[in-house]
Amino acid sequence: MIAGLWFIALGITVTVSAKRFDIAWAFLACFGALLLGRLFYLDQRWAVLLNQLSSGGLLLFTFFMITDPMTTPNDRRMRWLYAALVAVLAFSWQFVWYRNGGPVWALFLLSPLVPLLDWLMPGPKHQWQPARVASAHTDTPCAPSSVTPTAPSRT
Repeated sequence: MIAGLWFIALGITVTVSAKRFDIAWAFLACFGALLLGRLFYLDQRWAVLLNQLSSGGLLLFTFFMITDPMTTPNDRRMRWLYAALVAVLAFSWQFVWYRNGGPVWALFLLSPLVPLLDWLMPGPKHQWQPARVASAHTDTPCAPSSVTPTAPSRT
């Protein structure tokens, strides 16, 4: 449980820094709504839904795979649509066709749609910020003056 919370916290940190927080929550909301509908349709217990939503693979996919800024649409509305399409295909893959790895296969199969979605509704392209590196050449010494080697005095 604690490891899952740490995983979610790290995932939120990554998605916020990549400015793709919206697609993670859109996917999770759509996929969760489909799972909730399945729960009611099959008259299952709430523990089944909790188990399905706390899957490590689902969390890894949600926060680290679908949020890659270079392979998702640039416009926010298109990202929401893309997340919904991935969620529907992933749900169908897992619970209609009974195959493993639904979210990963859905992302793989739907990724060719990204250029079409960007063409239909262009948005600002994600730009990586260059890392800020401190200057390697400084005027201050690395060691304090008390440990700086000096020549012995001749008295």
